[in-house]
Amino acid sequence: MSGPPDVVTTILVNGGSRRPQRFWAFESIPFVAEFREGPRGPLMDVTEMTFGFAPPVGPAIVPEPAGFIERVSVGTYRCLLAPAAGGLWQVMARCMGPTSSVAVATFGIAPLPTALVTPAAAIVTDTSRRFALLTRDGLLLRTPA
Repeated sequence: MSGPPDVVTTILVNGGSRRPQRFWAFESIPFVAEFREGPRGPLMDVTEMTFGFAPPVGPAIVPEPAGFIERVSVGTYRCLLAPAAGGLWQVMARCMGPTSSVAVATFGIAPLPTALVTPAAAIVTDTSRRFALLTRDGLLLRTPA
């Protein structure tokens, strides 16, 4: 009798999975997690799928904003986020079932040049000021000045 399938997780930052990428602060970045049955097996749905983010400073792991994970297709989940703090970040994707699995990727955030910030609008951030808040389709939320 065999046990549950071994889940293997891959995380894609803006469509890539190998080299760390660099983005501007407040840029909307797609993070995609893929879960497979074994290293080369078919994609499979999992339970308790989460994304977590390790900012350059602050708490070790910041969970993604509630409600921002979307199931794209079987075994494929996506989260759009716009980090506000500059520096080297890590993103983690994990699941708890049918077996636990985790993947980690690194990406860099360059501070937004002052000349690019529109003075007539403010970018809405969460209370930690580490993330810009986005609509579900990845657009920045702004308030009029």
